[in-house]
Amino acid sequence: MKTDRIEISGVRCVGIHGVLESEKLKPQEFAVDVSLIGDLSRAALSDDLNDTLDYSVAADLIKSVIGGKHCDLLETLAGNIANNLKTLVLSKSVLINEIVVKVTKLNPPISQAASVSCEVCQSVKRDVYLSLGSNLFDRLGYLRNACRMLPDVVDISSIYSTVPQGENTDLQGPYLNCALKLVTSILPYDLLKICQEIEFKSNRQRLYKNSARTLDIDILIYGLVTSDDPVLTLPHPRIKDRPFVLEPLSEVAGEAVMAKLGLPSSSDLGASDEKKQAQSDGLSQKKRNGVKKLGKLIL
Repeated sequence: MKTDRIEISGVRCVGIHGVLESEKLKPQEFAVDVSLIGDLSRAALSDDLNDTLDYSVAADLIKSVIGGKHCDLLETLAGNIANNLKTLVLSKSVLINEIVVKVTKLNPPISQAASVSCEVCQSVKRDVYLSLGSNLFDRLGYLRNACRMLPDVVDISSIYSTVPQGENTDLQGPYLNCALKLVTSILPYDLLKICQEIEFKSNRQRLYKNSARTLDIDILIYGLVTSDDPVLTLPHPRIKDRPFVLEPLSEVAGEAVMAKLGLPSSSDLGASDEKKQAQSDGLSQKKRNGVKKLGKLIL
């Protein structure tokens, strides 16, 4: 688990916050310290601002919250700052998965303390989509066990029976495929390791390209994060070419997510007009016929 950090310390600004009536009228000075924790290795290699979070933007956001809507409690104020920073992080392709915000009231209206602080910690969770497949031995059992072992699963698609595609697949039996939705703060490479460990426990063997397998788990989409790393390319570069991925993915992702990625939605995939279908997803009818929806997976 990566614990790289961006530290923004001592952001000072005035705001009207506090429980006392005098604090609801008179501006006070606050100091804010923020830690943004995650995986910053891509920015360390690229030296590109697009691969990290612009701390000047974050500082401006902090000041806008302090100078904005009144809060009685420091806890609420710190939480508001964390929520706004989380929204900023989720709009970027930056691997921050934890935010720590400390708000200090520098001159509190009490004689017993020189300052009062509150610190909150929030995890950053993203919608993540996985594709699962199996065409050896107890196919349904392997899929069921994987769904039980994977963390933070919130939705599972129907099971689809699919014809093997690609070279070296002529003598293979059909696959069972499904897609999962996770809502997780686990970083992509940590999640990849978890997927590979589950594959290993399922006796997955990589004998040759497109070889039959007991279990295959692919990370398809990880929030708005993009990556051209060949070890983990995000979004998965071959989603559009794989009807056995598109059909179950459209079930759990929904039309808004599919449209954002330029992918056909479930309504597009289910269209009866073959010409419209071919235009919407770029797949031949022959490929579409290799995918058959079965039923829901019972865990």
